[in-house]
Amino acid sequence: DVKEYCFEQPQVKFDMAAFRRKRDAYIERLNGIYASGLESAGVTKIIGDATFVDSHTLQVTASDGTTSQVSAEHILIATGGRPDLPTTPGMEHVMTSDGFFEM
Repeated sequence: DVKEYCFEQPQVKFDMAAFRRKRDAYIERLNGIYASGLESAGVTKIIGDATFVDSHTLQVTASDGTTSQVSAEHILIATGGRPDLPTTPGMEHVMTSDGFFEM
């Protein structure tokens, strides 16, 4: 149903504000699902810049400059990322997911 995607018929109209609200609600829902899954698996979330001290220990620097060491049998590193687009003709017509979320 096109209404689910914020279009109206027979004259095609697009409601950008409604689209943004739906997009933002979807992202919030996904983030909640991911956070809940990690929490139920017993994962501890630590935010900061980290370096390995050894195979089971990280030294973490928080945004306020404080440092701490954490050790675990298993370490999951979620680095985030940014797109690296090639310089190919037509790239001006490309939108990454970053661009989509910035609309």
